[in-house]
Amino acid sequence: MQSGLVLWKKLEWLVKLKPLLFIGKISYALYLVHQVVGYIIIRYFEINFKAKTIGILIAFLLSILIAYSITFIFEPILRKWLFKLNFFKLKPLNQ
Repeated sequence: MQSGLVLWKKLEWLVKLKPLLFIGKISYALYLVHQVVGYIIIRYFEINFKAKTIGILIAFLLSILIAYSITFIFEPILRKWLFKLNFFKLKPLNQ
């Protein structure tokens, strides 16, 4: 057990990196969209341009952009709307 604690102390800086925190925040939305976006974009570029690598890069970037939009734009709007309708029968935490 002690070796796990020593390892954690050595890697603790890793969980504080901003890019990893960002990916952590959008991870669920990214999980939901990456397969569909990846398949469509990669397949399109592979068939039409014979450029699978470019398709992978574009799919990666587009998946992150869509996941960001879902997490930070659409989800907060939808959450406020649902609370306004008293959908959850609870009060939001930030009020």
